[in-house]
Amino acid sequence: MANSLHPAAVLFDWGHTLVRFPGVLTDHGGHRACLRRVYEELRLLAGAEDEAGSPDGIDWQRFHSAYEAVTIELIERSHRSGREHSFQERLAETLNRVGVAGSADRHERLARTLARHMAARSEPMDGAREVLDALAGRARLGVVSNYPSAATVLGSLTHVGLGERLDVVVVSEQVGWLKPHRRPFEAALEALGDVEAGDVLFVGDDPVNDVSGARAMGFRTAWLAPPDAGATVDGADLRLASLHELLEHLELDVPGYES
Repeated sequence: MANSLHPAAVLFDWGHTLVRFPGVLTDHGGHRACLRRVYEELRLLAGAEDEAGSPDGIDWQRFHSAYEAVTIELIERSHRSGREHSFQERLAETLNRVGVAGSADRHERLARTLARHMAARSEPMDGAREVLDALAGRARLGVVSNYPSAATVLGSLTHVGLGERLDVVVVSEQVGWLKPHRRPFEAALEALGDVEAGDVLFVGDDPVNDVSGARAMGFRTAWLAPPDAGATVDGADLRLASLHELLEHLELDVPGYES
């Protein structure tokens, strides 16, 4: 594959490459709606277990404000350290700050609730289904995502109809490190089995996490550039304005596309 794009495997970023999801920083209203469902479950748990007083004593605004503050702090910490946090950690610290009793089981249950509702609000990015369908059987396919909830990533992929098209899904929560650290990419390569790094194409929208990180691993790279993007990112083999454009650059005998 030295001078052509004929990959044995194509790996994609998840958020805003294949899936649009209600992230706390990218869809505040959608994420707030999902968190409200967590709050409602917390009130039910508190009332049933009588651990936090009356359910009416858990104030939504205070809970929401604490969650947002904790989330920003953990995201910033993760970016500084390169180590991923988890939804369980977010919610445990949120409950601690609002003075609500918690346990590992409760944190896990609330994290599952948040992940479930986020997955249900997710949508496929334009072209995601068509591109994966076209590549299926012609290359191994996978996802490598920076996200603190593997359940959200996996649930959203299933919800939007992409999960069954993928051979490999690696999420930073599972491996403990964030892209551009090489560990998430290594985990994907290990899961692919007999595929060499030079035979992998990575497609993503983040110049550092996706392009630079994958390039350092020895992958070929395609940058899915936002509409207002400036110059081409250093190290990107391809610059794409849309996922559909990817098929025009691959020598994989994709019906309807000439390479």
